[in-house]
Amino acid sequence: AIQKFKATGVKIAIDDLGSGYSNLLRLSSLPFDIIKVDQGLLRNIRTAPLQTFSMVKSVLDMGSDFHELVIVEGLEDDDVIEAIYHLGCRYGQGYGISPPMPPELFPQWYNGYRLKVHACAQTKDLVSDLGVLAYHWMSTRGGQSASKYPLHSCLITRWLVAQGLEGSEAAHWHEQCHGGEDHVEASRKFIDWLVKRVGDANIKRQMQA
Repeated sequence: AIQKFKATGVKIAIDDLGSGYSNLLRLSSLPFDIIKVDQGLLRNIRTAPLQTFSMVKSVLDMGSDFHELVIVEGLEDDDVIEAIYHLGCRYGQGYGISPPMPPELFPQWYNGYRLKVHACAQTKDLVSDLGVLAYHWMSTRGGQSASKYPLHSCLITRWLVAQGLEGSEAAHWHEQCHGGEDHVEASRKFIDWLVKRVGDANIKRQMQA
């Protein structure tokens, strides 16, 4: 039945991938055009960011291998959007993009959002700890090599300056990631420092809620 729909040009999406093992079996056996990643995979992005990055990136890679479009659900704020963007995601869904709205309000929202996205694309600066962590994790993925970006043009270098962290221990670790004798150990220390910053900010956020 699904093949007949496909033959007429109907696009097929698998929803909430990650919420059950059966979905993986369907994904491997049915001709989907779109993968929608369940928002539950992002639930612990601030308490277990590296594990979350790994799961999301794995699904994004599967989508690329299958030539399918991947939409990540659960993008609830700008920090999460920035992090998921640096994992390679280009399509998302969540209140951080927009809450549901009447159709007549969509054109105004769309024009405003395009301006916001364009402004972010122009500056190319990292803003959040979570975004920096995702950017660094991707650039040193697997812990086997130094950062693939030159130190002077690395977005994290600019972020450290903006945070007033020039000359700090974290800045030293970051510099070592770009060609130090033990860049793997430096990367581990820098990641641990970022994970702690993300966790501490999350605790503060919860206390203020």
